[in-house]
Amino acid sequence: MVVDQITKAILSTRDFFCGLIAISLVKNFGLPFGIQSRSWVSFIIAALVLAILIKYYYSNHGSLSRTENFGFILIFAGAASNILDRIIYGYVRDLFDIGWGFVFNFADVYIVLGILLVSLNPRLKSSLSNK
Repeated sequence: MVVDQITKAILSTRDFFCGLIAISLVKNFGLPFGIQSRSWVSFIIAALVLAILIKYYYSNHGSLSRTENFGFILIFAGAASNILDRIIYGYVRDLFDIGWGFVFNFADVYIVLGILLVSLNPRLKSSLSNK
């Protein structure tokens, strides 16, 4: 969360290229991956998803592997940073454009990596397939 907020504070006032990456502030009023919605709806959806994840984590944290725990920490840190942006600015500050049609920030990277770590865990996969 701290790294994301620091990079946003430093880089959001500049526009430049760093290799193949264009760095410039994009105000994201919607949901991740370019899904458009009203600002308050986005905030409510993000908060609900985070609340569900927190409930799942605290219900199961004693039985989670280190990989799953680290994945959830990444998800929570990324979500907290983006929610903090929504509270302070009314939008999420996205900065990095690699030319694939969407712009992201470090918090988004944390969330995606966390989801991958949690969802690729074999124990979680087997428990979901048994239900």
